[in-house]
Amino acid sequence: MDRGRLQRTPRGRPCRALHDGRLILVPEPTYEHQYAARVLANDLSEAIGDPHLVVGPVDVRMADGHRYRSPDLVVLRSRYRGRPADPQNVQLVAEIVSPGGGDEYDQKMIVYAEAGIAWYLIVQETPAGYFAELYELETTSNKYVRHSATAPAGELDLPEPFHGTLRLRQLS
Repeated sequence: MDRGRLQRTPRGRPCRALHDGRLILVPEPTYEHQYAARVLANDLSEAIGDPHLVVGPVDVRMADGHRYRSPDLVVLRSRYRGRPADPQNVQLVAEIVSPGGGDEYDQKMIVYAEAGIAWYLIVQETPAGYFAELYELETTSNKYVRHSATAPAGELDLPEPFHGTLRLRQLS
């Protein structure tokens, strides 16, 4: 099948994921979602010292080579050209949970862990402000374990290999 057809719905909206041969279509992000992604990208760029390594959304090939995800943000280990991104070159994926939620805590968490991505950041909006949860991949179980979390509108100090703080109060 023509790859161009796989990536677009009849209305021209992008496909966000290919999972077990099924297209998973996601509505276009809201202004608030995109603004939060930009602010997080700036903080992550500062934390790693190279804005070229923070991108999103970008296709990431999952471990089996047949599934693809497009996280809101990706922190790469090194620059690359083309697509999809190889999960071995991905240090962190970040997902911003839109109102109504998605599959950030189940399906995405499983496939990112299977792909061997070391860090998974979930940022979610509440009436009191955005909060974040940072998960680290435990290599013995190949599952994510919560490393740290914030209160709404709080700050998240990033561990090694990052050097910085995510200031969630700036997202609103």
